[in-house]
Amino acid sequence: GRISSAVSEVVTAVKTVGRRETYLRSAGAGAFAPALRREIERYRRRVAALESFYALESKTLPPGFPARVLRTSARNFPAEFLVEIGEGNRTAPGDLAFALTADTVLLLGTVEETAENLAVIRTQWSERTRWAARVEGGEEEYVFRGGWPSPELLFVPAHRLLSRETKVFTSSASGFVPGGLFLGTVKEIEAAGIFQKVLLAPRLSPQVLEYLWVSRR
Repeated sequence: GRISSAVSEVVTAVKTVGRRETYLRSAGAGAFAPALRREIERYRRRVAALESFYALESKTLPPGFPARVLRTSARNFPAEFLVEIGEGNRTAPGDLAFALTADTVLLLGTVEETAENLAVIRTQWSERTRWAARVEGGEEEYVFRGGWPSPELLFVPAHRLLSRETKVFTSSASGFVPGGLFLGTVKEIEAAGIFQKVLLAPRLSPQVLEYLWVSRR
């Protein structure tokens, strides 16, 4: 299945790193050394991404598949990601895209459009992104508004006590996305009349994302 495939890819990537590093230490590397170092770093990031998929898939990920980020081709990065969905995989507008780290599964965005083996993901850094949201330990409904570099939580009353690092999740109230999906943590809180200005930190950098997890709704 997907897990055995991920393990196989990890083993292959680790072996490739070993071969490249051995050649890099040899006298024959010469002018190829900078390119070899870049290739080794790419493989190491690939190993880390696959290990995250392997560690998290059976616990917290909905059924889906990894999609490779083609950031250099994106029209409006990081508000939009262009991803390669791979042969045999299928996705459609409205499907969910997750970013994975060693300990976090984050709702990054939704599929905007598709063409052959490519898909455009509208991310939580897009000002067009709007989701119903709630904070950890609360039932009140707020509005998550995307933006770069920090998304916002709208319509939080001035009397609502929040602290930094409070976790924010989707709410099923809007019907656009399922409830309970992690969106980020509170980074900054400012008084703004009857409401507070609440900025969020997604806890990752878009520049380091090489793979997303795409799940059918």
